[in-house]
Amino acid sequence: MEAKALHGIIEFNKETYMKYVVKNPRPYDVVVLYSVPQNCDHCLDVIEEYKQATYSFYRERGNTHASTSEKKIFFGLLYFTQDKPLQDIFKSHGFMTVPYLAVSAMDPKRDAKLDTFFAETDKWLVGSTEVFDAQKQIDFINNNLRTDVQLKFTFFQILMKNIVGMSIIACLGFIVKYSYNVLLNQWTWFAIAIAAWVICTGGLVYSMLNSMPWFKFERNEFGSIVITEYFMRGQRGQWAGEGYIISVLVTVIGLTYLFLCNVEKFASDKGQQRMWVLFTLMAIWMMQHLLLIFYRIKSPWYNPQFAPPDYYQKGSLL
Repeated sequence: MEAKALHGIIEFNKETYMKYVVKNPRPYDVVVLYSVPQNCDHCLDVIEEYKQATYSFYRERGNTHASTSEKKIFFGLLYFTQDKPLQDIFKSHGFMTVPYLAVSAMDPKRDAKLDTFFAETDKWLVGSTEVFDAQKQIDFINNNLRTDVQLKFTFFQILMKNIVGMSIIACLGFIVKYSYNVLLNQWTWFAIAIAAWVICTGGLVYSMLNSMPWFKFERNEFGSIVITEYFMRGQRGQWAGEGYIISVLVTVIGLTYLFLCNVEKFASDKGQQRMWVLFTLMAIWMMQHLLLIFYRIKSPWYNPQFAPPDYYQKGSLL
């Protein structure tokens, strides 16, 4: 069946699934992806990565013993359809949604009951917010089957990656050549440094690792999606957008201080210098007060002031 299967992935139906996957004893390991054939973009993306993982195992079979030259591992795909027997299989396995990636190692003593067929560690509900590329799928299979298969690429994939890489290098070369004078300008690198600072201090890595949305969105009473929270309460988390709001605000405050230190370079007249200093100090005060307001949203206890609290201003005799 593997030789006739497209991409080496056997597409099971109810009969072949019960015969070649569930029936015991079975002298081989089976990896099955449970999915739907259409109307699920995430499922189709997982299937594409699954093909890459299957190709890697097809090229390099894993070994559990040094004396074993080949470990029999077969890859399959079971689609959820309107067929009642297929739906019963999904329900018996506890697969109430898709896609699921499951591994069934060879075990002559395993019970063929569907409800206890997979252990919790043998199945993976592949969420859309987590990393599910071919390497992650291979790692999951390796951990469960004690194999050591590495990610493999086809010749065409390697060729395309090299073409794309060389094209990027060529484009960068043309950009450097025709933008040489611009790249020598210090203001260009100043702008690049400011942009890098804003992006890096805005929590880019945290937002990517935790797949944070820009803000908290909810539906109002009219069914429209609105932003209900710009700043996440508490110090152990943040929305992606709030990080960039703070990083931009801090950057603008810093640039304003820089302008204040060099105001004489922008205005030669003493009266204009005084005016610019006054406006700059007002802007700095307002922006820092705004920054304090934002921080108090996350930490209401934070309340620094120049004057002590009222209950500190009176002694015990007053």
